[in-house]
Amino acid sequence: MYQNPNVVRDERRVQIEVLDSETINVTLVDTLRNTSLESESLTYYYPLPGHADSIGLYVDARAEAFEVFSGKNRLERLFDQASKSMDARLLRLGATPFEKLLESRLLDLPPEQTMKLKLEWRMKADFVNDFHFSEIFLHDDIASKSFDLTFSITSDKSLWHFFTNLPQEGLMDRNQNQVVLLYSDTDFKPQQNLRFFWSHIEYPTLEYSSNGSVYYGHFQLWGPQKDIQELVLLIDTSGSMTGNPWIRTKEYVNFILERLDEKKVKVVFFDKTVRSYAADFRINNHDFRKGLIEHLHTMRPLAEGNLELALQSITDESWTVGVDNRAVLLITDQDEYVPVDFSELSAPVVSLGFTSKKESYLELLSYFSGGFYQRLFHAPPRLIEAEEFWDKWGQWRQGLVNSSISTREGEVEVLPEFFPGRSAQGTPVFVGRSFDMYSPSFASAAAFLPRIWAARRIGQILRSGDYEEESLTAIRSISRRYGVRNSLLVPGMAQADLRLALREITASQLLRIILELERATYAYSDFGGRFVGDMPFEYLSVDKVWQGGDFLGRAERDTLIGVHPFSEAHRALYVGFAPMLAQAFGMGDQVEFCTVFRCISVRYGYRKTPESSDRSFFVDYDPRHWANPYFARLIEEGVFEAEANGKIHPSRPVDRADFLKMLYRLGGKDGEVERTGGSQVFSDVVEENDFSEAVNYFAGAGVVKGYEDGTFRPYLGLTRAEAVKVLLAADGWKPTEKLNNSATEPINSSVFPDVTDWARPWVEEAYSRGIISGFEDGTFRPQEKLSRAAAAKLLVESLDSQ
Repeated sequence: MYQNPNVVRDERRVQIEVLDSETINVTLVDTLRNTSLESESLTYYYPLPGHADSIGLYVDARAEAFEVFSGKNRLERLFDQASKSMDARLLRLGATPFEKLLESRLLDLPPEQTMKLKLEWRMKADFVNDFHFSEIFLHDDIASKSFDLTFSITSDKSLWHFFTNLPQEGLMDRNQNQVVLLYSDTDFKPQQNLRFFWSHIEYPTLEYSSNGSVYYGHFQLWGPQKDIQELVLLIDTSGSMTGNPWIRTKEYVNFILERLDEKKVKVVFFDKTVRSYAADFRINNHDFRKGLIEHLHTMRPLAEGNLELALQSITDESWTVGVDNRAVLLITDQDEYVPVDFSELSAPVVSLGFTSKKESYLELLSYFSGGFYQRLFHAPPRLIEAEEFWDKWGQWRQGLVNSSISTREGEVEVLPEFFPGRSAQGTPVFVGRSFDMYSPSFASAAAFLPRIWAARRIGQILRSGDYEEESLTAIRSISRRYGVRNSLLVPGMAQADLRLALREITASQLLRIILELERATYAYSDFGGRFVGDMPFEYLSVDKVWQGGDFLGRAERDTLIGVHPFSEAHRALYVGFAPMLAQAFGMGDQVEFCTVFRCISVRYGYRKTPESSDRSFFVDYDPRHWANPYFARLIEEGVFEAEANGKIHPSRPVDRADFLKMLYRLGGKDGEVERTGGSQVFSDVVEENDFSEAVNYFAGAGVVKGYEDGTFRPYLGLTRAEAVKVLLAADGWKPTEKLNNSATEPINSSVFPDVTDWARPWVEEAYSRGIISGFEDGTFRPQEKLSRAAAAKLLVESLDSQ
């Protein structure tokens, strides 16, 4: 990214080479041009993954000096540069998964001259669930007059699945162990980063957490290749086929039948009537083809064509094989809407159409019947479409039924039951939704999953023809939440408007919309907004603010943080939680959006200084988790801190250092523990550690001890009994105050039957104070590791018991 309005980018070229699904070599070349009559200066910024190495920057083939920043220093530098230039786009460079920032020295570009910038680096592919994954930063809001991409992956393992979020399909060549993708575009302005997924697993699953739910994308190969044993050749002989179309028709009939040798074929002609070349199926051999071609040479197209009558004439009784082994091959120049119920067609229709229309009805007919479509030209010198058609025929697969996919417990099926057979290489995707909040991973890169689900779910509703109020509400809700937009679904549409639009839309237009929705394999949208993850943002031109699709429904006084752009409050949020907030903040100077727990409004006129409530900001918040009140309380008190990515990890064991750090802050806040530092006590606790002051203090107070080798082992997990002892010892309590009256009395009357050793007096004292309560089965489980959630509860209860 660079910031100079007088410098334009004429060309961007990206070359990505993946070796054995592990090592990725990336080369990015920008051709910049100075449009002014004076020399211009610019600084080049680019975000890189944390594991990127072998980095090189070249200007016109000359090695150029640069610096690489990481960690908090990188975020502070980005914020300072964004504030200085009043350009929020720079904040986007701090987004996940980019942990390094490359910054060139100041570059000079002479007037009306060009500069070629080349950046090279090497990195490792990430692994998300069952997929390898890579992401390349492109989302800089700078248009390129020309954009070219080359992606190649070669592996010694089978490459079963491959996805990219390019806005449209490029030219792709693939086989068992290799994928090569070429993509080119003009006036290219990316709306998000470039992402690639690939898997060596036949039936992988990809998981994505969003808005309190977990989505599962189940991927599987298409069904087996179509084995067409019987083919009805349906040929249009109406007057409009006269001339070049009829010459081409005869050429294509010969081409197709030569490649379907020995198949059973029936030839049917239609104009205003329907008639057969032969009453029954014939074996497609040399004699059959010779006789048919001679017959075609004697025919002259006449009269009007009745495609509806022709399709209806091919009934179930016409066939002797099952539906997976039959097909209708239609050759026609008719392309007007035909009121045919696709469910009543006895076989999938493969259409070869002489039409110049951009949106062909024949394509709809083919798709909804389970076939495919090939456009034909009227008079080229040779059959230039033949190779493309035959490639589609070779890749034509049987449809899939979702019931063949094993779903997880609690998962809800949300897609149509049947996928029509496809003619191009691809991967069908089933997306289920579960309301089981907690999941082992958070694949933010897989944000395309819910958006694909949303588009296909709306397509399913529209295909069903159920337009009751409940269905209309679902369509509008899904469309608004996931940014699904088309000629039917427009921003701000009221339910009455949608109902009216569905009444007035033509059948052909509706089928086109359903086709686009059900074919959705994209991560881009043409609705005029932008996306952060799966959340659509729209620009409110009156207020000059970018607003998330769920902001108005979720922003409340108790959960809303309002800050001034580029203020100290804004800086504190950005630097503290950059991986979660950077992309949304980078949309513009004014933005409003929600995370799982908090909503943020960055607008002029809001407060400029940070507040303690800003720290109550975590992304793995589950509104049903029992520890929520404890986490919220400790965060508000400044005792507990979420990680830099906003996560609290409630189920993760708390380590010794973290517990002491929280206890130290809790005591200092309450005035019970005097905050006095000490000298280094343990060899593995140094001054640079953020927990060193707490550990040294409690060691000096005799609350904790180290090990015989002089270490403290700060990252070792803490047991439940140890935590209780540390908590009470820090309060000054000693177990001698609660020892048994008789030295001979057996220790068997503990409150908890599983606490019978040194921990008993500590645990009983904590129980008597109401700090602990144990488990439902009456046990305390003293040797079990203390989770972060349990630690939060323990600290809050101890505070309230005083």
